[in-house]
Amino acid sequence: MPPEKLSDDEMAAWRGFLRAHSTITRNMSRHLEEIEAITLSEYEVLLNLAQRSGTQASMTDLAESVLLTPSGLTRLVDRLAARGYVERTRCGEDRRRSWATLTPTGEAAYRRAGRVHLDDIRRQFVDRLTPTEHATLARLWAKVGAPQLPIRT
Repeated sequence: MPPEKLSDDEMAAWRGFLRAHSTITRNMSRHLEEIEAITLSEYEVLLNLAQRSGTQASMTDLAESVLLTPSGLTRLVDRLAARGYVERTRCGEDRRRSWATLTPTGEAAYRRAGRVHLDDIRRQFVDRLTPTEHATLARLWAKVGAPQLPIRT
């Protein structure tokens, strides 16, 4: 039995969400690369490390928090390490695990990129909506982003 079609409004809402996300993230990544020579994904890793106490995270935890595969994160962290933004070290107790640590150079890059990123959030998103629309979207995203119900088979 073929799946039930979405209504026109349901499909427009879904496609609008996908289009807005794609457009905003593409524009923000392009701008970060032009201004600070850093991708949005690289910024997300620096942000995640900067927000942790001690600016260190296991590669596994970091991959989960920035929504990358472990191999994708490894390549990204290797690029950041080559620029001196992070340092990778092996865990002393478990040699299979490794840590990513934000360096002072990485901290400075994070702060510079953060200013660009926040300006872009305002320009690409916040300034286009009213405070009431912000509140409405916040409620809707909380509802949509709530833990998923079990899938019935």
